[in-house]
Amino acid sequence: MSGTLLIGSEDMEKLYDKLDELNTKINKKYLSPDQIIHREVDVLEILKISSSTLKIWKRNNIIKYSKIGNQVFYKHSDLIELINRYEVKKNFNKKEVSNTCMHFYLGSSK
Repeated sequence: MSGTLLIGSEDMEKLYDKLDELNTKINKKYLSPDQIIHREVDVLEILKISSSTLKIWKRNNIIKYSKIGNQVFYKHSDLIELINRYEVKKNFNKKEVSNTCMHFYLGSSK
C-alpha cells in the first residue's frame, strides 16, 4: 500500500467549499483600515463620545466622514489618523516615574 490517498469527487467538492469558506474568513479578518467602514453609532462606541461631540467634530472638520443620502460613514483609517493626530507625547524620566510609582504603592505623597 502506497502513501496515496484517493478522494472522491463529492469529498473533493466539500474540501473546496471548506477552503473557500476559510479564505473568506481570512479576508474578512485581515481587511485594511481603509476597507473597514463604520456607521455613526459604531464611531460613538469606538471613540466613547456622545452624539453631540461627534456633531461638533463634524461641524469643525475635526473628523472625516462621507455622507450618502441620510447615512454617514467613517473609514477606520480616518479614526486611527484622528487619534494619532491628537496623541499626547510626553518624555518620562524613568527615575521620576519609578519614584512616583513607589510613593503611590506605599501610600505616601510627594
